[in-house]
Amino acid sequence: MTLFQCLLLHCLLLQYAISKEEEVSRPGLHRRRCRGTVGKWCENFEQQVPTTFKAPIRGTSDCPHGCNGVGNCNYDLGQCDCPAGWQGETCSELLKRPCTNALGGTRNKAIGHIDAAGRDLNPLDPGYTESRCIGICDSDVARCFCDGKYRMIPAPAGSPPGSPPLQRGRPLGNHLCQPSDDGKGNKLEWGQVPWESLYGHEGWCEAEQPKYKCPCMYEGFGGELCDEVTEMSCPSQCSGHGTCQHGFCKCDDGWYGTDCARKRAGLHMETGLETRYAWLKDLVNHPPAATVLPDRSAPQDSAPLQRKRPFIYVYDLPAKYNARMLQYRVDKGMCTWRTFQDRNETQLLTWTYSIEVLLHEMMLQSDHRTFDPQEADFFYMPLYTSCFIFPIHCWADGPWWHAPSGPRVMHVANMMLEARDWVKSHYPYWDRRGGRDHVWFMSHDEGACYAPTEIYQSSIFLTHWGRRDANHTSNTAFTPDNYTQEFVHELQPNGWLRLITGHPCFTPGKDLVIPSLKYAFQFSSSPLLGGGRPVNAANSKSERPAETGVEESGLNRQSHRDIFLFFRGDVGKYRLSHYSRGIRQRLYKLATEENWKERHKILIGDGRDVAGDYSELLSRSKYCLVLPGDGWSARAEDAVLHGCVPVVIMDDVNTVFEPELDWSSFSFRIRESSLEKVPQMLMSIPEPMFKRKQAALRAVWHRFAYTSHPLLKKSMDEVIKQNQLAGTAEYSQRSASSSSGMTRVLRNVGESYLEGGFDAALSQGVIVRLTHQAVSTLAELSGQSMNSGEVKGEEVSSMLHSKVIEEDLLFEDEQVDDEYDFERVNGWPNSATALENMNYLEEMDEVVVDNHMGRGSRKRGLKGNEGEQLDVQERSVVVLSSGAGNSKGRRLISRRGFPHEDDAFHTIIQWLNHKVTETTNLDSSL
Repeated sequence: MTLFQCLLLHCLLLQYAISKEEEVSRPGLHRRRCRGTVGKWCENFEQQVPTTFKAPIRGTSDCPHGCNGVGNCNYDLGQCDCPAGWQGETCSELLKRPCTNALGGTRNKAIGHIDAAGRDLNPLDPGYTESRCIGICDSDVARCFCDGKYRMIPAPAGSPPGSPPLQRGRPLGNHLCQPSDDGKGNKLEWGQVPWESLYGHEGWCEAEQPKYKCPCMYEGFGGELCDEVTEMSCPSQCSGHGTCQHGFCKCDDGWYGTDCARKRAGLHMETGLETRYAWLKDLVNHPPAATVLPDRSAPQDSAPLQRKRPFIYVYDLPAKYNARMLQYRVDKGMCTWRTFQDRNETQLLTWTYSIEVLLHEMMLQSDHRTFDPQEADFFYMPLYTSCFIFPIHCWADGPWWHAPSGPRVMHVANMMLEARDWVKSHYPYWDRRGGRDHVWFMSHDEGACYAPTEIYQSSIFLTHWGRRDANHTSNTAFTPDNYTQEFVHELQPNGWLRLITGHPCFTPGKDLVIPSLKYAFQFSSSPLLGGGRPVNAANSKSERPAETGVEESGLNRQSHRDIFLFFRGDVGKYRLSHYSRGIRQRLYKLATEENWKERHKILIGDGRDVAGDYSELLSRSKYCLVLPGDGWSARAEDAVLHGCVPVVIMDDVNTVFEPELDWSSFSFRIRESSLEKVPQMLMSIPEPMFKRKQAALRAVWHRFAYTSHPLLKKSMDEVIKQNQLAGTAEYSQRSASSSSGMTRVLRNVGESYLEGGFDAALSQGVIVRLTHQAVSTLAELSGQSMNSGEVKGEEVSSMLHSKVIEEDLLFEDEQVDDEYDFERVNGWPNSATALENMNYLEEMDEVVVDNHMGRGSRKRGLKGNEGEQLDVQERSVVVLSSGAGNSKGRRLISRRGFPHEDDAFHTIIQWLNHKVTETTNLDSSL
């Protein structure tokens, strides 16, 4: 061995030892999962040592009078929780919410405009609220039904409390299916449907087969005539241990909690309804805290159930703060994120603020949930404040916090203080740390801007609105939500602004900006999910997306993103001038007056200006604008989930997971004062810089999607599978039409053509051509001899898999940056993974690897086995798939699928875990 070889070996061994030490302190899995994050919050979560579950705590305190048969007993507190229509210590006091034409009652007694049977006192009387009903009103929840033959018939007098009606009746949507006249020629200004269509002999309320049909707006009603009884939606569907009543879980005997997940101590824990009803299978997910641990008679080698911090205790707040909100909504498409349609088929809802219900449900089902508040690291406060803001507020006369009418956000602030005081009076845990370990979520437009100061300054807030300036005023263009307007009432004589002044809307480090809810089907065209149009597809207009006025130049991968800059949404045409800080209006005016579409391929406008499928347009866009609305808007999520580089224009506002994610690595920021220069600034960006932004975006995009609920996980996996099947069909069709069926010749790795991922490409039986360097390297890796020239793909795959683990050849979502990191598998440099790296860049037919990578510079070089430098043109596995290929880089999702363990919810959990240490350290200092 020569001196040079000895020195080289010594260096390699030293570097190998260093790399092994790095693997211990920061294993490759952790490094891969934490790409794009800032700080140690992600790594700290991954590297923590799990602890063993304790036996779940079960309450023993009974409630008086069985909560009147209508409520649930909280066996921890010995107190009743009452549904809509009931209140008091034993749920025996009536709590009415009658249909009405006016507002002005008190907190405990609402004004109604109905008689004892539920009929409007006089349809010609003036006044209107959304609850006004020319039919039969369910006075518990202000829900309107037909009068006449198909009216609602209540249970007979003397029936047990909570008895169902004798006849449910046909729904009359309070604001969609009210008569526009009284049947006597008198017009009702607030109605929508002629009297004859509802109460004529062929009307909805009178005929067996009516000519006019009202929508089945209420949960539990399905079928053409709303006579089909369907399931209703509740958190975790009452864990299979209760009956869902429009959002309130009426728990089976002995079960308790918001989701009926807990059983009174000493009682047998039976299996739930999800084992009997198929439609509950994807909705009921028992957290480990709710399971029975193995008893002492179990085998000694039984592995104990392990868990990681943080431990989160979810308060079972009184129903008036959450579940009752769902009962009061009169449209099943509002407030929540899912509902049931005919035949109990689940429908996902795109309600803007539905994340507050989903987040509560995911907390309830989480592995991090604990039933023992003593061991809890955090306490979650599940208030449905956005649901109250709309549609509950002012729909009928109540509920109020604390004065009738006034700004909607005032009621939210008062509600939060009341809920905090309830927690303090029933548990010692707020005072234990002064509320520092309590987590609140405010999902509405301006987030925590109007949170009570005494709560905000101590607690953790999750929000969508990351506005940082301390001296802020409301920027909403919707007056009822303006939090800088005072409101004085005899029930709140000192006003409410004093309660919310003196704090910012968002404090980095203390609070967290989280993504809004986007379903997989909302970004199914994204190349990140393998969606989109085929490369080199026919350019006939019949096969094109809706016309945008921007020509597509060939649709090869390098030019597929043919829209330079994109924004579609409300551009303030009919808004107050301060909407969106004026940003959307100014950009729209500039784009229109200066013809940005023709000059720069920039699309800015609303749906009338920019036609076409929204997801497809985003997938075709190079840059996407992230602009405010009344407060937050979901434009950051839209951009990232479609692989479009975000351009953020909103000063002093943090966006999703900022600064927890390195936004500077995958986005651009432009000051609000520079709107006129937007096209020039973006066009000046060098293409390599843009590519690096795209590559960095691919390391974090999955953190913007929620899949922690079984139904969301299933939905995501189905979209990916559908796109994969579509890609396979396109691949087969185009392969059959290929004239030669041969792949391109790779002269060096200055270009590569890995269409479907390494394994998929080689398993098709196609002919593959290899360079001499590739033959040598492949032979070395596989330990088998082979000839240069053409070989069958499956032979190459077989040879390589003899030494390299197949699963690790499928590259998941590694970040591609200036320094390319080859994964080592079984001690061999996994060059095939490196080529997948190239495929993981922009959705291209060909990926050009810069020639400087072969020059041997330390920064630009490739790490191989034991850290050695690899010359790209001498030491690379060079494999090509068929020239037909699939569409839009369908290997952006590997065979492992979507990384569900690092979705948006798990990102929140990982971040909270980092604050466990922070809270503990503060305890010590105090």
